[in-house]
Amino acid sequence: MKKFYSLSLLALAAASLNAATNTVSLNPKAEISRQSINQRTATFSAQSIAPAKAASRATDFNSLTWKALGEGKYSASVIPGCYGGSTEPQSVQVFEAESKAGLYKVVGVWADIVGSSAAVLYVDASDPEFVLVEKQSTGIEDTVDGITYIASLSAIAVDEFDYTKAEFITDFPDQNATLTNGVIAFPKGSLMLQWPEAPEDSSYGTDATEWYNYAKTDGMLVLPGGEYVDPWGEAVDATFVEDIITSTLTGAENLTPYTVQVQKSADKELYRVLDPWKQLYAAAGITSQSPTLEIDATDPTNVIIELQSTGLSNSTDGTYGVMSESYYCEVTGDALADELKITLTNNADGTTTITVPHYSTTVYTTTSQKFYYGSMSETPSTLTFKTFGNNEAGIANVSVAANDAPVEYFNLQGVRVNNPAAGQLVIKRQGSEVTKTIIR
Repeated sequence: MKKFYSLSLLALAAASLNAATNTVSLNPKAEISRQSINQRTATFSAQSIAPAKAASRATDFNSLTWKALGEGKYSASVIPGCYGGSTEPQSVQVFEAESKAGLYKVVGVWADIVGSSAAVLYVDASDPEFVLVEKQSTGIEDTVDGITYIASLSAIAVDEFDYTKAEFITDFPDQNATLTNGVIAFPKGSLMLQWPEAPEDSSYGTDATEWYNYAKTDGMLVLPGGEYVDPWGEAVDATFVEDIITSTLTGAENLTPYTVQVQKSADKELYRVLDPWKQLYAAAGITSQSPTLEIDATDPTNVIIELQSTGLSNSTDGTYGVMSESYYCEVTGDALADELKITLTNNADGTTTITVPHYSTTVYTTTSQKFYYGSMSETPSTLTFKTFGNNEAGIANVSVAANDAPVEYFNLQGVRVNNPAAGQLVIKRQGSEVTKTIIR
C-alpha cells in the first residue's frame, strides 16, 4: 500500500485577497525589494460544474435523483485561502440523494468568490465517522492553471493510495472529516485542491499531479436542523493604537487611540478585530467597513497575521493586503528577527495587549506585486482589551484616567522593558496615552 505522508507536509501557500472597491493610492516611500507571493485569479465556468471522472471509483452525481432538505450553512477556508472570499458561514441549499442516505449535494458554496450561486459540492457523509469528498470540479477556472478540483484528504487516500478507513484515521486523525449532530466538521487540512490541467511551465509552479492545501482554518457544513454553535464569542471593546497600514497609505503616523471591537475563538487562540481601520477610512471619506483583521496568537511570543485584504485597491496596484513579517517568513522560510515578532501579553490589570513593533507588518499589492512596510512608526501599534475569560475589571467596562493608570515602558522595537536604564529612549504608555521619553 502506498503512503502519502508528504501530502501533510506541503508548503504553505499565500492567500489571495477579496475584491475591493475602495480606491486609494499608496505612499511609495517604504517599498521593499523581496520575493513575491503568487496570487491566483479565477472565473466561474458553468459547463464545468459536472465533475469529471478523474478517479476510477468516481460517482456519477448527475445520474442521481436529489430531494431538497432545506437551507444549511457552509464554511471552509480551502477555497478562500486560494482565491479570496469570506470564511464566514454562508447560506447554502442542501439536497440528499434518494438512493443513498447521507450523500449530500450542497448548492451555493463559495458563491461570493465566483459570483454565482450555482457552485456545487458533493459530500458523502453516509459514514458519519469517515466523511468523504470525492474528487470533483469546483466550477472555478483558474486563469493560469485551468479547472480547480477539490477532494477530501480521506477520499484521496482511499482512491489514489488504497487506504482503508482505519488506516487513514490512524495516520491522519487530525484531518478526518466527521458528522456529529447535523454538522460536518472539515478540520484544517482535510480538504485539498488540484489543477490537473496546469501546464508544465505554470507561473505558479503548480504540479498537475499534486494536491495542495490552502486552508487556514477549520470548516463546516451545517445540515438543515443541525446544531450550530458560533465559534466566535461576544465582541468586547478594545483600545487600538494603529500604525499597521496607516502610514503606508497616508504618509503620516497614526498614534491616536480609538475604540474597536475584538472577538476570540471559543476553543483556539485566534482573535479578530471588527472594522479595524474605521478611523482611517472615515478620514479618507470611505463609508464602508474595513474587512475583519484576523490574528493568530497560538504562540503569544510570535503572533501571526496571515495575508488578508484591507478592502482598499486601485487600478494600478490591485488589492492592498496586509500581513505580518512572521507570516511572510513562515511562507518563504526566511528567518524572522526577534525585534519583528508581534507579541501577546496578559497584563496584571486584567487586560491583554497585542503589540505590533516597528516594521513588523507589510502591505502587499496583488497586481503590481510590490511590498511596503506597514508599521513605519517607531512607536509600536497596540491592541488592548479585557482578557477573555477574566471577570476582573478591564477596558471593556472601566474607564481609567491616564494619571491613575499604571505606566508601561517599551523599547523602540515594541518589546516591554520592566526596568529601563537612565538615558534610555523608550515608549511610555499610561492608560490611553502613548509618548516617547528619555528615562532620567
